[in-house]
Amino acid sequence: MWYDMPRGSRVSQQNWSDNVRAFAEIDTVESFWSAVNNIVEPSRLPMSSNMHMFKHGIRPEWEDAMNEAGGKWVLTLGKRDLHRVDEFWLHSLIGIVAEHFEPKASDDICGIVVSVRKEKTRLALWTKSALREDLRRAIGKRWREVLCDGGLPAHLELEYMVHKDAMAKDRSYLSKALDRM
Repeated sequence: MWYDMPRGSRVSQQNWSDNVRAFAEIDTVESFWSAVNNIVEPSRLPMSSNMHMFKHGIRPEWEDAMNEAGGKWVLTLGKRDLHRVDEFWLHSLIGIVAEHFEPKASDDICGIVVSVRKEKTRLALWTKSALREDLRRAIGKRWREVLCDGGLPAHLELEYMVHKDAMAKDRSYLSKALDRM
């Protein structure tokens, strides 16, 4: 697991890389629950901070070889749904670790990020292959189901964004969505 809290409004990629820190390694069920039970819940994280859980050997950055050709499914929570961020985060973590996704989908998932901002909080499920539509859509569909019991409410939309587009703009969430569901 990783954590970062950028300083200033425009952080360069180099400054961001210097700022992100690993704080827990999860390799057993016990270490997973130890980390989950001892971290600050997303709803209590400081503004502008990010918490990441990525598979072993994958850094939470676009340039990592496992992320370069990928993208992310993004769930944006505004004030109306912000109270559910902890639930969605926990369900996502459990879904990834307990492999609640089909094997091919599970292999394609790199990790998950929660990003706390002033007006909204985002959850982003990172994948290796942005252009494999069948796999991308299967992951998005299943994540909607994993996020909460009974499935994600219809008014909440997932958007898929490609990392290469974000890298070109040097901004994580300004690229145009490749897919929606």
